[in-house]
Amino acid sequence: MFKQNTRFIAVISLLLLVFATPVIAQENTPTASLLVGQRAVDILSAPNEAADVLGFAQNKVLRITGISANGLFYQVDFDGEVGWISQFVAADIEGDVANLMIIDVETTATDDSNDESSTTLPILTVKRRGSIREAPNSDAATIGEVQSGEQYTITAISPDERYYQIQSDDIEGWLSTIYVDEIEGDLSTISETETQPCFVRTDEVRTVQVRVGYGINRGVSTFLTADTDFEVQGQNMDGDDGIWYALLKEEAAPGKSIEGDVAWVAADDVEASGDCEAVPVIDATGIIPLPPLAAPETSDSEVETVETPDEASGPKTVIVSANAGWVDTGLFLMGGQSFSISATGRANIWPACWSACAENEFCNPEFYCAGATSHGPGGFATTPLEDAQPDVASRFPMPSGRFGALVGRIDGSGAFQIGTGGTFTASADGNLFLIHNDFLSAESIADNLGAFTVTVTVQE
Repeated sequence: MFKQNTRFIAVISLLLLVFATPVIAQENTPTASLLVGQRAVDILSAPNEAADVLGFAQNKVLRITGISANGLFYQVDFDGEVGWISQFVAADIEGDVANLMIIDVETTATDDSNDESSTTLPILTVKRRGSIREAPNSDAATIGEVQSGEQYTITAISPDERYYQIQSDDIEGWLSTIYVDEIEGDLSTISETETQPCFVRTDEVRTVQVRVGYGINRGVSTFLTADTDFEVQGQNMDGDDGIWYALLKEEAAPGKSIEGDVAWVAADDVEASGDCEAVPVIDATGIIPLPPLAAPETSDSEVETVETPDEASGPKTVIVSANAGWVDTGLFLMGGQSFSISATGRANIWPACWSACAENEFCNPEFYCAGATSHGPGGFATTPLEDAQPDVASRFPMPSGRFGALVGRIDGSGAFQIGTGGTFTASADGNLFLIHNDFLSAESIADNLGAFTVTVTVQE
């Protein structure tokens, strides 16, 4: 009986062994292998470039047994020992890599804790308020904001270096480089992502002004052609934090006299597409600061004295605002006395010129507006007012002068054109008055901008 039981148990054990073996063999375990070429590569003890080197492989096929949690290293069978190899040095790979076992292990080398390059990412400091976006382009959704002085870790960079992927405890997104003040750390190891160029356009005819520089105080050259895409070459910001885009001059303002290779449009005036926030900031002749404006005047106004020397006959500098009437310099001249004048500055005596001309078929904006919205003491439009606008010329301080030019008079005597300056002789006794040669009415000059700085020297 004992022998029969023993024989029965042995038979059952043999059957279990025979039938169990195929079941194990049929398990669907993903396998893969990689080929190391002629270039020798290090086999590491852990999935980290700073880990110990177990040896090297060359012209050899290695069996892949897993992949690191970050997807950057393969676990391999290295002559019966567990090793790791970077996916960047692996050559041909065969097999089911996508379904390999993910192995989560400590990736920081224990014997190289002082290696800052393996543990420290670059840190940026924010220059000014800006948007954090979901993707590295200006069309992406805004997911947060940065403020001046804040610091963030940089985890990625766009290929054109126009966006940084930033990370903090509570947010991760993309920030344009124009909002970055300084960077601490090494960007060379940061990964890159793809970005798209920036284009702008308008669907409106004779609406978007193309200027010679960035800022509303720069001269207008022409209108941006409608229904045409223009690639943005650069950007800059005016004194009111307004963004301006630089376009190729030959495309946006062909044939126009503009210094340099680019012309400018306001970002608020155009429709933009692509990574416009990532467009690099470029240097250019920007906004021309305007001197402080005096309150509108309808009669002779008091002079604003900038510099008054001790000598009565010495140079005297005054500000002649574009929105003032006749300005009394406070200098008394004798008939026949000589005096010299020099003048600088910029003025805009018709801010609404472009829109007004667009509604008036008799108005030529190319003739008036480029100069009216930005000109110096010499004025603009070489044709005298009495010839160009005979019906209204009599309502200007000097009908025979140039539109917008600096003109003067001695008390109630006739006006004379000064422009940028020269030497003059007083036609009568009296105080010297100065003014912009503009339509002289309270309504007309109230919205004028800018001023001329005028220096007068009286000869003894």
